[in-house]
Amino acid sequence: MLRRQDDSFKQSFKEDLSDMVYTVKLVFNQKLLCSYDSRLEKYVGSDELGIRNAEHYNNQSWKMKQRKEELETICRANARLYIKSETRKVPPVVTVRSNSKARYGQLTTLECHAYNFYPQAINVTWLLDGSEVTGDVVSTEFMDNGDWSYQMHSYLELVLHRGVPVSCRVEHSGLKEPLLHPQTCDRDGQHYKRRLAIVSFSGVDGKVRIVVFLTRLTRVSAFYRTFFSPFKSHITSERHLFSIKITEIIKKLKIKYRVWLG
Repeated sequence: MLRRQDDSFKQSFKEDLSDMVYTVKLVFNQKLLCSYDSRLEKYVGSDELGIRNAEHYNNQSWKMKQRKEELETICRANARLYIKSETRKVPPVVTVRSNSKARYGQLTTLECHAYNFYPQAINVTWLLDGSEVTGDVVSTEFMDNGDWSYQMHSYLELVLHRGVPVSCRVEHSGLKEPLLHPQTCDRDGQHYKRRLAIVSFSGVDGKVRIVVFLTRLTRVSAFYRTFFSPFKSHITSERHLFSIKITEIIKKLKIKYRVWLG
């Protein structure tokens, strides 16, 4: 059973629309004479004149056939379109960005944009280190795209801190579960220049390991392109752990290192 209720009307009907009722009323001078009811499959008069009209219509086989067909071609066909529009769900396309280059320790405004979703109901919130943010948040009204889709935008002003994640959470009926979009700082990839990179190599026999500590590393990406692009590498964690064959890397690596054998 499908149900819908709002301030203007109430309605309930079976999903196969088998309980739909089709009525046709004949009114003269604001007075009901007779009416057709699909449940009875005939006209019923409300007074002497209406009864005579009802008998006349009921004796017209073509009219009775037409009324039965209209139940399917007019009522149920349009009801199916209505139900389809009511149950249609399109999940939002979400993007998160800052209105300027976001840097740790600086005040910035983060933007969460939700586009092309249907139906209109949506909930957009900000999470700071897993907790919902209630202040310094400004959200727009729902914006109708004019094609049965909507968009909404939310803005959060805050100071970013390293190690404190910020995410935009979007809840919508078109999503199986809430959608979390993290905000990444533009400087995330730059602070490695002050850190050490650890490189781990596995020997052919699987026993030998070499650990190289690189100092004064200015750009990890440039280092990777120079020394490791020919190899199939795997980068894990922010320390950039590379795993490759020792026999290949010794020929390529031209930097100072300390070696541990084990």
